[in-house]
Amino acid sequence: MNRKFYTSSVRVATLFCLLFLIQFGFANDNENKSALEEQYLGVWMGDNGEERFEIYKKGEKYFGKIIWTAYDDLHGQGLVDSKNPDPEKRTQSLIGLDILLDFELNNNGVLTGRVYDPGSGNTYKCRIKLEGDKAEVRGYILVPLLGRTEIAYRVKE
Repeated sequence: MNRKFYTSSVRVATLFCLLFLIQFGFANDNENKSALEEQYLGVWMGDNGEERFEIYKKGEKYFGKIIWTAYDDLHGQGLVDSKNPDPEKRTQSLIGLDILLDFELNNNGVLTGRVYDPGSGNTYKCRIKLEGDKAEVRGYILVPLLGRTEIAYRVKE
């Protein structure tokens, strides 16, 4: 057997196997990422049980909107975004209001973006980390150390 041909064939075969493994690895990572993305989507309830919000995907980003509050049901009238920094938006209902803004899934499987607090009218940086059917939502200023964590639970429908 020709030694040059053998050496060349081994290199080509090795390169082919390496490319196949890289391709398979990326495909597998994409499948894992898609499965993780799906886990964030759906309806969530705050740990106090007084509000529900829905996380949905628009394009490549995630958003979350309020879909129910206990206060609307108890008082018979809808709450409005009275603390909004834009005076023209202060009469809009909290129901349907996006409070989770421009979230992206990072390499650690954590969503990062911004959260709007209608109680104060402020917007903060935010990260959401899943632990099964529980989501740890941490709003913060500058760094996560300077923030507050709330827990949300998936609503089983």
